[in-house]
Amino acid sequence: MKTIFFGTPEYVNPLLDYLIDNENIIAVVTRCDKPAKRHLQSLPSEVKQNAIKKLIRVFSVEKIDDAVFISNLSAIKPDVGIVAAFGKILPKKVLDIFSIGCVNLHFSLLPKYRGAAPIQRALIDGETETGVTSFWMNEGMDTGRIIFQKKINIDKNDDTNTLREKLIPVALDVLRETVVKIKENYKGEEQVGNPSFAPQLKKEDGKIDVEKTAETIFNLIRGTKPWPGAFITIHNSQFTIQNLRILDAQIIQEPNYPCSDLLPIGSVVALHKNIGFVLKCGKGYLLIKSVHPPSKNVMSAWSFLQGHNLKIGDKLD
Repeated sequence: MKTIFFGTPEYVNPLLDYLIDNENIIAVVTRCDKPAKRHLQSLPSEVKQNAIKKLIRVFSVEKIDDAVFISNLSAIKPDVGIVAAFGKILPKKVLDIFSIGCVNLHFSLLPKYRGAAPIQRALIDGETETGVTSFWMNEGMDTGRIIFQKKINIDKNDDTNTLREKLIPVALDVLRETVVKIKENYKGEEQVGNPSFAPQLKKEDGKIDVEKTAETIFNLIRGTKPWPGAFITIHNSQFTIQNLRILDAQIIQEPNYPCSDLLPIGSVVALHKNIGFVLKCGKGYLLIKSVHPPSKNVMSAWSFLQGHNLKIGDKLD
């Protein structure tokens, strides 16, 4: 089968490597080169860099429905497209180019978490399991017939980075099974169950609401790491710090803070030496252990509170 791989970020390179080693990859499609931070030159995507090293033809596209791109793609007469974290929805006129069809590897247990941020949204929602699903693509958003699906458990301390790392070997297993089923002309099965959705995160999605439970805030920290980050504002008599990102926290299982009943939700109710400070939430308590102040380096919450003279009773919102 003449196969084309669609992908962009570094973490899907193992999938591309497997296809290069075991299948007939004739081209790779990825995003256009983008300017690097603080540099004038543009940088290719990690997938493009990998493909070039492996001497694979690369299409870098800005608009997926560009007429020249579609003409060039049609000219090589591909059989199958394999899509993983490409970042763009393939329109019908692209899907129709492939004689067999296009398959997407999606990092959720479809029909749950259709959309661009399934890993992050599953963590934010406090899910205990997730997985990878391969499906035949159609014009809908992650609505096609399922080819293969494999699930794993989510650890309570997983964040976006650690969970993604765990899902890559799962995705490789799913890819292997999917290629076999494609060659067997397997048409897949309709998705069953109530769908949920995982839209791309926006900066404002990281805003912490102290009225929420400690568990809800803890899950937000996990799911918004590394971007946009869960952030909060601190007030005391001497300063206000906005957009303080909370990078690491721990739910306090057996709180014993005598002053907490006298302090409002959102208050600092305790200081843990060499660790950090405790936030009173709408329900429960969070020990804040690592923070990233604006325009400064990541630091322990203990170093932060010492540097800013944070005290019991100071307010976060």
